Amino acid sequence: MWTKEFLSEEQLAFYKLHPWYYAEFEKFSIRTSNIIELYKSREGYRKFLPPYVGISLTYKCNLTCKMCFQDDRSKYEHEMSTDKLIEIADEIKDWETFPWVTLWGGEPLLNKNFRTVYERFQEAAGVVTILTNGVLLHHYLDLISDASYKTVWVFSIDGTEDIHDEIRGKKGSFKKTMNNLRNAVQLRNSLETQNVFGVQITVTRQNLDSIKVLCQELVEIGVDWVVLNNLWFLTETESDLYLNQLTQYDYLQLSEDISSKGFVLERDLLPDPHKVHKIIEECKEMSKTGTLIWSMPNHDLDESVRHYNPTLRKGPNTMSCYKNLVKMDIDVDGSVVACKQFPDIIYGSVESQSIKDIWLSNLRFKMQDQIVESNGFSICNMCPDKALSVKYQ
Repeated sequence: MWTKEFLSEEQLAFYKLHPWYYAEFEKFSIRTSNIIELYKSREGYRKFLPPYVGISLTYKCNLTCKMCFQDDRSKYEHEMSTDKLIEIADEIKDWETFPWVTLWGGEPLLNKNFRTVYERFQEAAGVVTILTNGVLLHHYLDLISDASYKTVWVFSIDGTEDIHDEIRGKKGSFKKTMNNLRNAVQLRNSLETQNVFGVQITVTRQNLDSIKVLCQELVEIGVDWVVLNNLWFLTETESDLYLNQLTQYDYLQLSEDISSKGFVLERDLLPDPHKVHKIIEECKEMSKTGTLIWSMPNHDLDESVRHYNPTLRKGPNTMSCYKNLVKMDIDVDGSVVACKQFPDIIYGSVESQSIKDIWLSNLRFKMQDQIVESNGFSICNMCPDKALSVKYQ
């Protein structure tokens, strides 16, 4: 959903229900498309600042999800200070381009000064997205009441009550999240504020049979959209291949703890691809009720079978993309990285440089050129952001 050319009829119908959201999305979609086209022509693309900025506020989390790719990085303690986050927000505000800003973690609501950070980025951004497990949202319902804020709240929920609590490692988390989500939607509806509420469900073997029931409950609550995320996982061999590919970027700083190990999951989490495809298609039918439901990546049956069968993924199977042209990701310690899921390639730090200088540096453009020309990494084939891949463009 990075550019409007890739929207389905159902997605376009959803946007029409939220005119302010569609207007913002169209603006960022046009900027994204223009930058990519200029890059292809090799003319003028170096002057553009990113339409999207993602910032990790913390690696701390109040839940312990079985499939979380950050599990091996939760030990990181160094986080940007509130002063540094405010400095970043103020610099972005000075750009006067008002990018789409995503705040995530860990659990971003655990940031000790989340309210201050959130409010400052509202001044700098066109739209702010918050990725949260929703457990703590009752402390911030007043933010949803403010008519001047434009926010997309994305909740992560993984099944009906018992299954969700088992996956998340904390009994009672489902009730807290669903109550907060229900109250937030009701508050938005009563005040007609500029908030959108989405839910992400990561598909695993454990929750597959509960997904339809969960989607029905979310439709009844009145959430705006539900995305069913196909599980992103790697084998040890694929993780090692990624590590070898990283050595080609010897002119850049690399992370000490390679992130791909967090994607090597237990095989008992992997669902039956035929069943996944069937249930996703059945859930999509609920989109006719007003809540948009789709999947990422949006596989057909053959693609789903390949996705969940590592033996069919042998070979280079790479997919380069333009994501680094249009989205800046800032990791929790201030490192500006090539990808938020795989923050191993580092081309600057906000602790020593302005984010504008990092973004417009020859180092970053050299990295981007290499990613496109070398067809990216083997891990990229499972990425949900395929609308930005060279193949899809």
